[in-house]
Amino acid sequence: MTSYPLKDLSVIRAISSDQIRQVWLEMADLRSHQDFGSGFGYQIWILILTAQAHDPNATILSAAHTFDRPGYLATKDSQETVLRDVRVANVLLVFTPVHLRGHGYGKHLMRLLWEHFDQEEDSEKLKTDFSFLYSAIGPKFYEPLGWRTLPSFKLCIPTMNDGDVFEFPRHSETSGLTLEDITLDILQEVVDKDILQLASELLSMAANQNKRYLALLPNASCIRRHLAEAQFVTQRVLHSSKAIDRIGARVRGSDAFILWGHRPQAQQLMVLRLRYTTLSQLQELLKETVQEASAWRLPAVEV
Repeated sequence: MTSYPLKDLSVIRAISSDQIRQVWLEMADLRSHQDFGSGFGYQIWILILTAQAHDPNATILSAAHTFDRPGYLATKDSQETVLRDVRVANVLLVFTPVHLRGHGYGKHLMRLLWEHFDQEEDSEKLKTDFSFLYSAIGPKFYEPLGWRTLPSFKLCIPTMNDGDVFEFPRHSETSGLTLEDITLDILQEVVDKDILQLASELLSMAANQNKRYLALLPNASCIRRHLAEAQFVTQRVLHSSKAIDRIGARVRGSDAFILWGHRPQAQQLMVLRLRYTTLSQLQELLKETVQEASAWRLPAVEV
């Protein structure tokens, strides 16, 4: 098997439809034997021989996807608390074809990619300030490349109990709450209001605790992408004619809401965003989420 010297390799953005399809078919074959298309808007980066940089049929040695996420960074400088926009790169689907592993291509791809981000100049975009990823392979691969491991907590709520829908204990204040469906029609309104509240909360925390606070902003396009992927899997993979018509719920007359994403192949409903101020609001929103999961016969809700 041929092994290429790392000094002879370059990372470029995949622009050829054949290159994009090659990356996704390699991954789909490994993961589910399904072609999920071009990636729902992610940027796909590929590691190839420098000499093949303009060859649409270049051999792809490794690949990664990135998606820009807007964020806020709240800091306290002397007596002034400042909130500034930052650009955060969500890294996902780092992948080297099985037969090409063991040569350091994946690590080299990531090093070159961050060098590119450090040097990029785009008058219409902020420079990439931070990046994050979730890894199933542990910190051994990513920590030497500069990432720090942070704790991540997950709560799973079963939706079925011996065949019956899981029931929350009844709270005395929940009887006066009315829930409304969140659909794509009002998604942007919900997200915009949430961002304003988040900005205020970050400034308050930075002012009172004299620390830096970074937050990824809720993003309607991310939620739409979750929905598009779920619809694709439901209709094209699971061959169901049922349509996903709501993506969350909110408590009428308050700021409380929950947004969720269907993950039919993972057999769960994932909570994407949750805001509440009282226990009764939390209870009703989670109860509605469990009912949505049960309606789709998904055995768990992941928070």
